[in-house]
Amino acid sequence: MSKTTLGEYIRSLRNKRDIGVRELGRAVDVSGVHISSIEKDKNTPSPELLSKIAVVLQVDVDKLLAKACLLYTSPSPRDRG
Repeated sequence: MSKTTLGEYIRSLRNKRDIGVRELGRAVDVSGVHISSIEKDKNTPSPELLSKIAVVLQVDVDKLLAKACLLYTSPSPRDRG
C-alpha cells in the first residue's frame, strides 16, 4: 500500500472543496501552474505557502506540514555520497 504524497493530498483536498487549480493559485498568490507542479510533486512548496494553502482548503496546517515534513527532512540524492 503506497503512501499519499503531499501533492496528491493537496489535490484531493482541493477537489473535495471543488476549487480549481487557478482559483487556488490566485487565493494563495501563485500561479495555477505552480499549484499543478506541487500537486504533481515536481515542486516543493515553502512552509509559508503550505500555510496559505491550508487556510484556503480549510485543513489544519499541521496536517499539511506533517505531510511535507518528509520532504524537508529527507536527504537529497546529492547528500547520499
